[in-house]
Amino acid sequence: MEGRVQRAGNVLARAVLRAPLLHRLVSNRMLLITVTGRRTGKRYHVPVGYVAIDGRLLIGTGGNWFRNLRPDIPVEVLVRRQTMRMLPQVIGDMDTAFDLYGDIIRHNPVHGRYAKIRLGADGRPNRADLAAALKRGVRVVQLQPCRQTIG
Repeated sequence: MEGRVQRAGNVLARAVLRAPLLHRLVSNRMLLITVTGRRTGKRYHVPVGYVAIDGRLLIGTGGNWFRNLRPDIPVEVLVRRQTMRMLPQVIGDMDTAFDLYGDIIRHNPVHGRYAKIRLGADGRPNRADLAAALKRGVRVVQLQPCRQTIG
């Protein structure tokens, strides 16, 4: 049941993110990333939450789509109705994820609840929560611009 609900939500989110006016409702927190399956070659359009910090886009994810990312192959990202090519970096090591997850959760507290990562009184991620999340497969995807816009 949860899988069907997630798929239906993704269909709706993709439609809203592509719509000329409706995208404004969610574009400040959601983007559409297009990844290509390593084995199938099929293109997947995945709506995900993000935060923009210092010209980078940070995505916290527990999904499996990030496994198709390669650091040397750009992905297409639709953010605020603008399509860009960006280079992905999947981060799963504790030290780097610790710093980046603090930024993600401060800007998007909903993701902290989803990933079960709390912030401490100092505004930094709870290390035990983050360690458990990383063990469950949660990752940070950092996207850097390729300096090239599409469409």
